[in-house]
Amino acid sequence: MCTVAVLGGARSLAQICRRARAMDPRIWTAAGFALDADGDAVLPVATTLGRALAAADGDALDDVLDGYLTALTTTGTGDD
Repeated sequence: MCTVAVLGGARSLAQICRRARAMDPRIWTAAGFALDADGDAVLPVATTLGRALAAADGDALDDVLDGYLTALTTTGTGDD
């Protein structure tokens, strides 16, 4: 979700959190987050999100995203 927010123009942790909270709750449930009684996603607070991002291994994330995007672009659809 952070990646989606950043790709959408978020440039700070506060902006990432605002954009995340504005996302359709169906996106959050598809990602495994619970909904509260009002149907809103139960999301981590900004400090928790910041700690998670700080602890993330940037090189490992790069490798995973590169592999995913490479697979998307090299998998033939049979329309070639």
